[in-house]
Amino acid sequence: MRKFTLFLFVLFFSLSIWAYNFTSGGFYYNIISSTAPYTVGVTYATTNYNSYSGTVIIPSTVTYNGITYTVISIQNYAFFNCVNLTSATILSSVTSIEASAFSYCVNLASVTIPNSVTSIKNLAFQGCSNLVSVAIPSSVTSIGDDAFYDCSGLTSISAYPTTPVDLSSSPNAFTGVSTSSCTLYVPTVSINEYDTATVWKNFSHIVAMTSTGVQTEISGAVNIYPNPVTDGFQITGLSGTYTLTLTDLNGRTLFAKILIGNEYISVSSLPKGLYVAKITSSGGTIEKKLLKQ
Repeated sequence: MRKFTLFLFVLFFSLSIWAYNFTSGGFYYNIISSTAPYTVGVTYATTNYNSYSGTVIIPSTVTYNGITYTVISIQNYAFFNCVNLTSATILSSVTSIEASAFSYCVNLASVTIPNSVTSIKNLAFQGCSNLVSVAIPSSVTSIGDDAFYDCSGLTSISAYPTTPVDLSSSPNAFTGVSTSSCTLYVPTVSINEYDTATVWKNFSHIVAMTSTGVQTEISGAVNIYPNPVTDGFQITGLSGTYTLTLTDLNGRTLFAKILIGNEYISVSSLPKGLYVAKITSSGGTIEKKLLKQ
């Protein structure tokens, strides 16, 4: 009996420490389906949960033992309490961000949610206090309670569903977000619906998105024209050599280029959200705010 009890203890201990089936490319995976179509979810290494740091790009597929799996979910607690995680990009294929997936990633400054995600579960981003902006893609149909609880640093939310996600069962989805100072960007045709929708209506600043891919603030002779078809913008009004620096709202440089004259800049590789373009020439520096949608 004692040996049997000891065996159970060892078995339980092992299961609690190793929560994944395999690791690849720095990520830990649980196999969801071991038959076609083969699918996996991203998980954590141990019950310390803080397996990840820095910038991560979660792939759409991963190959293990000769089988290619599709990554379809960020599982419960996958990035929980990863206090050194600063940026997360989720590539298309993921359909669900599970409960507490990114809870208490207090230094997470940016996250890219692809237009394949349909559900963001309870507490998914709870306590991500350094997150400044977030884009909720049009594919999302459900947001769990406390999903963005205490994301106190949010200054902008871009909600792309034309019909507001029903939050009647998730009254605390944005509790702790300053609804008086955080701007909610919504599709132009849906602004009246968001104005009256449960929880969404609590935002004081509900702003209609433009019909183009990039919103701009124009000053002086230098202009930035959006081109939604090619997913970029055109800079005009400058001659000679100048430097373009594109940063996020935290001031982190995404790219810097030396350009000559009028130029077209592609932003297809960037997630939806707000950016700042700094144009430096002999005449000084001009800053333009951009919204990619």
